[in-house]
Amino acid sequence: MFSISKDFCPHDKPQCPRKAWFVLGLALTLAAFGWLAYHKITPVVAPASTVATNNLNDTYQQLLKDPKSIGGNWLRTLNPALQDVQGDLVWNTEQQRGVMRFVNLPDPAKDQLYKVWIYDSRRPANNPVLGASLSKGSARQELFAVISADETVADPYKFVLTQEAANGVGEPTILLMVQP
Repeated sequence: MFSISKDFCPHDKPQCPRKAWFVLGLALTLAAFGWLAYHKITPVVAPASTVATNNLNDTYQQLLKDPKSIGGNWLRTLNPALQDVQGDLVWNTEQQRGVMRFVNLPDPAKDQLYKVWIYDSRRPANNPVLGASLSKGSARQELFAVISADETVADPYKFVLTQEAANGVGEPTILLMVQP
């Protein structure tokens, strides 16, 4: 058990141990707040985003509230590098836009990009629509990124995050998936 020694409290005043406990409690509280501030998850915006930083979270929230929006949580594959990735995606077909959110998404390998592909039931399965490209991950922070298809997506049934060579050579690796 911890006790306050006479060396710490040179006089025999009864309030001295209470002061020592107060100082110790204050120090522990400050240490806890410092640890929380260091590990706090803060939002950042993907560099490819076309929406202003302060509006992207608002856009995400608005899309979540719209009953016509679809989405879900990212489903992980067996890739061990992505076991800690969390997040979700929301898409609105009427608006032809969406927002995806990641936490713990590592940076892609050198000369690689993350790409989000939208699978539309009115298109051949081997012809998905590109929804976004990301050149960096989120680290431990929360990353929001815009999904904006170059072509009209009529009936999306799957969103897939892949890692691909920036030059387009080679086969993409499927990393995460959302099936609304």
